[in-house]
Amino acid sequence: MKQMLIDKKDMAGLLTELTGKMAVIAPVMKGGNLLFEPITDGQEAVLDSANTRLSPKDALFPQCEKMMSFTTDRQSEEAFIMKDIEPLEQGQVIFAVRPCDAAGLVILDKVFNQGGQAYEDAYYLRRREKTTVVGLACNKPLLTCFCASFDKGGPFATEGLDVLLTEVGDKYVATVLTDKGEALLKDKKGLSEADSASIDKANKIKDAAVKSVDSGVATDKIKGKTTMELFDDPSWDAFYEICIACGVCTYSCPTCHCFDIQDEVIDTEGVRMRHWDSCMFPIFTVHATGHNPRPTKKERFRQRFMHKFKYFQEKFDRMACVGCGRCIQLCPVNIDVRQLVKRMNS
Repeated sequence: MKQMLIDKKDMAGLLTELTGKMAVIAPVMKGGNLLFEPITDGQEAVLDSANTRLSPKDALFPQCEKMMSFTTDRQSEEAFIMKDIEPLEQGQVIFAVRPCDAAGLVILDKVFNQGGQAYEDAYYLRRREKTTVVGLACNKPLLTCFCASFDKGGPFATEGLDVLLTEVGDKYVATVLTDKGEALLKDKKGLSEADSASIDKANKIKDAAVKSVDSGVATDKIKGKTTMELFDDPSWDAFYEICIACGVCTYSCPTCHCFDIQDEVIDTEGVRMRHWDSCMFPIFTVHATGHNPRPTKKERFRQRFMHKFKYFQEKFDRMACVGCGRCIQLCPVNIDVRQLVKRMNS
């Protein structure tokens, strides 16, 4: 495994160099929030802060995405014929992704790339193929982080990454994990082979960070419980009543992937759009007949957690949570997913 060294003062130059060859998406301050956004100058990137408000999944699965275009002009020979939107030609790199968010991309891969005759999402896969993911290890995990609760998780986990950066004083140790990562850094200015002192220091920082994640939650018994045992648990009543169904937990989650598709037309020009949706919203599963199989907040609330920790695990052999802690930080009524999982696992 190749390890390289770059001075912090040279990082902006590296990012600017990359912008000349591909789209670069990195954490930036926007409207008072730290968000993943495209940059044109390496100086825009903010690499010395905690996790972003939203995960970088938008780079692969946009919150609003044009899928097809069409015209309703009946005089046109192409009336009502759907045309695919031109796919992303340029490659892109998502930079400074925390390990929990990289694990979230792996979960999205399972949903959107099921292979064979199962579901394959061409829009997601086209972006994924052209994307390189550079991670930034968490030297100081937050109190709300519980990434180590899940298989392959942790503040220095590498799943889903092509390169992992570790902040070591005034330098970064760059651990190259894949061919994509090696191609990204090949012949870039400011990089040199990492010395043993820097690698030793990075390993000590890693050990300290892993030990500091002490807010884990056990999940080992959920898989062995029957669906109905969890479904009928009376504790759902205590949890759902304080929820106000705002949906912030779903929109900030790096693994939530529900969407709605709508045709939008202005005059005779139309587009088929895909928008993120949320299982917490009242009309989420309303059928064309008007029937709603989850008509109350309790049923929708229960569905969110049953899906993440039970149904998803049965289908993909892992849970649809990476322990980033955003839903805990952002919930306006202080619902803590760790308490709920603890109850499911008890």
